[in-house]
Amino acid sequence: MPLVLASDASVVLRRERFGGILYGFKRGIFLNQEAFDLVRSFVVATRPSLALKQVLKEGGLSEITKGFVEAAGHLILYLIAEGYLRPSQEGLESKALFLDDQHFSDDRYYRPLSMEIELTNRCYRRCAYCAYESGPEPKIPLREELTFDEWGYILDSIRKEGVFYLEFTGGDPLSRPDGLEIIRLADELGFSVQVNTDLSVLRDSDLDKIASTKNLNFVGTTLDGSSPDSHDLLRGKGGFKTTLRQISLIAKAGIPLAVFTVVHKKNYTEIRKIGEIATQNNAMYGIAPMYPAGRGASLNHLVLSQEEWDFAVGEYMDMVRLGAIKPHQRLWYKLSRELRSENPARDQIWLTSRGNRALRVDPRGNVYVSAKLREWRPRYSFFGNLLTSTLADIWENSPLLQELRKIPVQPNFFDAVDIRTIPNYTSEIPLADGSASQHG
Repeated sequence: MPLVLASDASVVLRRERFGGILYGFKRGIFLNQEAFDLVRSFVVATRPSLALKQVLKEGGLSEITKGFVEAAGHLILYLIAEGYLRPSQEGLESKALFLDDQHFSDDRYYRPLSMEIELTNRCYRRCAYCAYESGPEPKIPLREELTFDEWGYILDSIRKEGVFYLEFTGGDPLSRPDGLEIIRLADELGFSVQVNTDLSVLRDSDLDKIASTKNLNFVGTTLDGSSPDSHDLLRGKGGFKTTLRQISLIAKAGIPLAVFTVVHKKNYTEIRKIGEIATQNNAMYGIAPMYPAGRGASLNHLVLSQEEWDFAVGEYMDMVRLGAIKPHQRLWYKLSRELRSENPARDQIWLTSRGNRALRVDPRGNVYVSAKLREWRPRYSFFGNLLTSTLADIWENSPLLQELRKIPVQPNFFDAVDIRTIPNYTSEIPLADGSASQHG
């Protein structure tokens, strides 16, 4: 019987220059050209590859051919077992994207793999380091935020363009009255979703709605210390107590959770203790360095030195290696097992995406890459608006995005560019020693 893609809305086969991606059930499988052609032959032609059938019929197979047949069989059986493929009399060709396109670029994926969606700039808290300057009185007025219908139009259009993963952020998406309804819509469209929230406005009634999100990857929140003194220092009085209470509620509800720490000079020695709190609540754990943008521009004296960041990452990797924490990115398992002479996340404070795999969308629908670029390299602060332009047009034709992608990538596992090396900008970057860097 023919095989087709699973009927689950999250399952999509997408062609890429290296082969393709089969995405579904909150994870993606990257396929080389041979594997992609094999899967495509099943789900598009609604019959097994004629070439493969011929190979199976022939006698006296070479060792190479035998190896291919064995590998192909294992792949198909694996995809059936995992639910990506299923037997059917009818194909679902509409879920296979870009199959006939020939012009694939070497400097980007055919479409973004993921997008960060800023539903609102509102937030219960007014954290001192917030790069987006969110708070009770948002920088972007409420009247200028996109409506539910406008977000619905954007989500539907970018799903049809092949985007797999949405990270809802802000501000706090839960501070918007219809925030969970927009997230529910994204879930129904088949996106894998991540919801970043301060948790301050999380209500008991929200837990059931979040738990019913079929394609929820995790809820992400911030814990910046192992005590009120360190956590509340930059996030506001009472935050530590509230965050611990809400984390416990999420854990008891069985909702997948990730705890993140914004690391600075006053908390970089607490990584182990914070990680222990995350583990006690069955949460994944991740860290990132504070950088001086937005309100954080006034906190340059708290930005980590390279040695301090090296120490924090060393503590984190040691905990991963010992199984004391679950990292929010599986890559850290591999990195923690390798013997390295230096921090694999070195210079992360200054690294930024170059717009080749992901984008951000602000509450007005404007597309950009990162807060660092928006503040320190304003030339690259706006690439288009998703109400007036298609994602394909912005992704493929924005002159500024094309220019950004041509900037050499520094040796790092983030596939990112060091923002200090980007020319043609007008802003100064505050450095940890209190001076400023000016290039261009």
